[in-house]
Amino acid sequence: MLPEATEDASQVPHDALVGGMRAWAAADSPWTLLVDRGRFDDVLDGVRRLQPTRIFSSHLPAASGTSLERFLEVLRSVPDAEPEMAPSHEEFALMVEANVTPPRGQSVGS
Repeated sequence: MLPEATEDASQVPHDALVGGMRAWAAADSPWTLLVDRGRFDDVLDGVRRLQPTRIFSSHLPAASGTSLERFLEVLRSVPDAEPEMAPSHEEFALMVEANVTPPRGQSVGS
């Protein structure tokens, strides 16, 4: 998670951007840890050749100006992330319970 809302990726501290992108990718898109690095680099180079003025993300601030190359380099590092471990059955049950616990004095379904 980013420490605060920003307008551009250049405003996000480098370690926060790298950590956030890697953690999100590992949890939300675990296939990114299995990509063929050469082909992945080719795709990123294709983006560079397009010479975009801005790159938009569904979960991060836009990257523009000098932050474009930084953003692509962080993306390039995503396959190096540590895989996220799925919660155990017990951990998952606790997570669900924490999200469906009714307000005090009420029971589930009332």
